[in-house]
Amino acid sequence: MPSVNAEIHVQPSAGRWLLWVAGPRLGPAVLFWPLLAVFAGVAFGLGRLSLVSGITPLRFHHWLLLGVGSGAVLAAFLAGCGSIGTTTATSEGGLDLVGTRWLAEDIDGKGVIDMQVPVSGNVDDPQFDIGSVISKAFLNLITKAVTAPFTLLAGLVSSEEDLQRLTFASGSAELNAANQAKLGQLSQAMAQRPALTLVINGRLNLSADRERLQKNALGEQLVAAGLTPQEVESKGPAWEKAIQKRFKSLPAGTGEKADPTVREQYLQVVHSIPISDAQMLDLAEQRALAIKTYLVNQAQLEADRAVIEKAALDDKAHIFSGVELGVGT
Repeated sequence: MPSVNAEIHVQPSAGRWLLWVAGPRLGPAVLFWPLLAVFAGVAFGLGRLSLVSGITPLRFHHWLLLGVGSGAVLAAFLAGCGSIGTTTATSEGGLDLVGTRWLAEDIDGKGVIDMQVPVSGNVDDPQFDIGSVISKAFLNLITKAVTAPFTLLAGLVSSEEDLQRLTFASGSAELNAANQAKLGQLSQAMAQRPALTLVINGRLNLSADRERLQKNALGEQLVAAGLTPQEVESKGPAWEKAIQKRFKSLPAGTGEKADPTVREQYLQVVHSIPISDAQMLDLAEQRALAIKTYLVNQAQLEADRAVIEKAALDDKAHIFSGVELGVGT
């Protein structure tokens, strides 16, 4: 089979976003449709050429998949970046598809990003399925590209940290030293990308955060009832007596064991304390506020470049205790 190599480079104008990232609730799903249509059209033409000439094993739907994938990634994740290179190559008895690993490196300061993930196979093998190879490459591309903006930002300051997600202790909105270091790096990277803004989303681990808030509330109630903070912290005899008293006051039928331990009684008392949805949302918003406050007051990021997104308990992104960042313009 003759060798065929195709290489595409796209370099949008500096500072121009190819994606309406700050679109109404759709975020990175909103593509810059004209660019995507161009890629789909080019893929169609290449597919027709391959079908007529037979010079490559790629057919219309293969080229279309590659074209749509490249267009989607360009539109959704390369907004504001310098350039992208995608190469597809076929050679004697084999196929190499390049284009699915994101190397978030700011090459010589020009914002050039190279996406390369080799996927190979032997076209002479009867079991070889080019469609599955391309599908796997496309899925890898989408998976890698999801965090691309923050991978790029980390690359600008030579950081290997995940700058998109910051974790908090359960039930807490207090920044730790590790988060402060991340935010310092993020602020430095943002200084090199003045067109970007941060969208700050407070996140919750619904079960862990709710239980911690319940434990905190119980501790406050025990102190208000006469225990010292030290007795509550040490869980000594006075604490055990207070827990047993509260357990006996719970509604009949609470718990499954006839003779629960003090620890088991404590957990049942904890879970009996109501925590409203408003309290949970307030925790998420306090976490987001802590991030913005640090970025603005300590990291010297302009206040209008950090926007707090309103939290909602039905958000499926509530899978960890912390803050998740997005980018906008």
